[in-house]
Amino acid sequence: MKKTLLASTAALSLVAFAGAASAQVEVSIGGFYEVEFGAASNDQDLDSNGDALAAGRDAEEFGFRTDAEIHFDIRGTTDNGLNFGAEVEMEASDQNEGDLDESWLFVSGDNWGEIRLGFTDGAATDGNIAAPAVTPIGINDGTQGDFIIRPNAVEDVLDGNNAAFDTGISSPGGDDDALKIIYYTPRFFGVQFGLSYAPDPQNGDDNSDFVSDRDGDYKNGIEVALNYVGSFESVDILAGFTYSYAEAGDNVTAGTPAADDFNAIHFGLELGYGGFTFGGGYANILDGGFSDSDSTTTDVEIVSVPGTVVTVPITTTTTEQFSAESWGFDVGASYGQGPWEVSATYFYGEADGLVGATEDIEHQSVLVGGTYQLGAGLQAFAGIGYTEYEGQTAGTDTDDNDGVWGFTGVQISF
Repeated sequence: MKKTLLASTAALSLVAFAGAASAQVEVSIGGFYEVEFGAASNDQDLDSNGDALAAGRDAEEFGFRTDAEIHFDIRGTTDNGLNFGAEVEMEASDQNEGDLDESWLFVSGDNWGEIRLGFTDGAATDGNIAAPAVTPIGINDGTQGDFIIRPNAVEDVLDGNNAAFDTGISSPGGDDDALKIIYYTPRFFGVQFGLSYAPDPQNGDDNSDFVSDRDGDYKNGIEVALNYVGSFESVDILAGFTYSYAEAGDNVTAGTPAADDFNAIHFGLELGYGGFTFGGGYANILDGGFSDSDSTTTDVEIVSVPGTVVTVPITTTTTEQFSAESWGFDVGASYGQGPWEVSATYFYGEADGLVGATEDIEHQSVLVGGTYQLGAGLQAFAGIGYTEYEGQTAGTDTDDNDGVWGFTGVQISF
C-alpha cells in the first residue's frame, strides 16, 4: 500500500513555530484510487474469518474491491535553510471511512539528517527490501489472504506479526504506525543509518497518556536500519539490514512465549540492470510470543424446582499461547519496457504457531502480474497467483487450504 502522511493541528503549529515567520510553506495534495475485480478457487469451504461453513452453504469467490488514499504534504524552509513539514495519509476506500493512517512531522538539515515524530512506519519498516512486484496486490503483505482464506487456526498466528506471511517485520503485534520518534543520518557514500523508538509498540496507534501501564504487553520498541544505495558498472544496487527489539512487560508470566523479549532481523538485496530488476528479502523473528483468548457461550438447562427448567448461559473463555518465532523469504524479478511492466514473485515461510504443536505452519505463494500505463496517472493491472497454507493438525487437512486466484483492475494516481 502506498504511504504518505498527515499532521495534527498541534503538529502543524509546532513546525510553523520552528521556522521563521517569513518561511515559505507549500501544501500539496495527492493520492490514488483503484478498483479491483478478483476471483479465487478455495479448496476448503470457509467464510472470510476462516471458519468452516455449515453444510449446504457455499462462499461466493468473486467480487469488487476498492483501495484509495488522500495524501497531504506540507513543506517549508526557514531563512537559515532548515527544512520542516508534515505528512498525512487518509484512508478513503470505504464510504464511511475517512480514518487517518499516518500523520507525522519532520525537521531536517543537509548536514545532520532528519528527525520524524508521529504516527508512522519506523526505521525497520522503511528499510524493508522485498522482491520487485509491479501490481498493487502482492504476496509479501498478506493480501493473498483476501483470496485464499487462511483457516482460523492459521489466521491466529497473524496476531504475532508473523514473518511466515510478511517479511516487513518491525514490532510485535504488527503496529507499524505506533507513535514514535525516528532519526535518519545523511547518506554518506551511499550508506544511511536509521533509528526509531516507540514507547508502546503494540498499542501506540492513538494519543496514549504520558503515563500508562505497559507491563502486560511489549514495550520500548527499538528499530535499527542500515542500507546502501549505489551502482557498480551498469548495475544498480540496493541492500539493507534491519533489527527490531521490544521489551517484554514485567507482568507477562514466565510460562508464556511473550516472556521472551521480541527480537527480529531482516535483510534484503535488489539489483537493477537495464529494464530488469532482481531481488528478495529474508526475515526471522528470533524470539517473541502472544496470547489469544476465545469465548464461547453454551446454554445449560438446570432443574431448579420439580417441574421447572431454567436455561442458564455459561460462558467459557479459552486462552491459547502462540509463539511468534517464524521466518520467511521472497524472491522475484521484474521487467519494464515503455508503458508496460511484468513481474514474477515467490514467497515461502514457516511459523511455530501454537505452543506445544508438533507441526509448523507453512505458507507459500507465487504471483505473476503486469501493469500498463494508459496515460499519465492512469494504469491498468492484472495478475494470477497460487497460495497454499498448511496448518498444525497432523494427519488431517482441516486447517489446510490452497487455491488459484486472480485479479484485474485500474488505478488513478494524482
